[in-house]
Amino acid sequence: HMLLFRFTAVDLEQRDDVNDAIRETLFMEGRTVIARTRWGGETWLKLTLLNPMAGATGAGQSVVTGYQGS
Repeated sequence: HMLLFRFTAVDLEQRDDVNDAIRETLFMEGRTVIARTRWGGETWLKLTLLNPMAGATGAGQSVVTGYQGS
């Protein structure tokens, strides 16, 4: 799963620069690594969420407690 998000509390023409600065600052401070992508002509920040319960053979599967498929 991917999560796209962006800081929007600035003027539209500043958003790409502000989101790039957020990403760079967090990386330079050693806090986190956030990817970046372009979508709809805008810069978005991107996190990829992985399922730690899925093994190599379970890639792409979701863990749902108590689920028994038909």
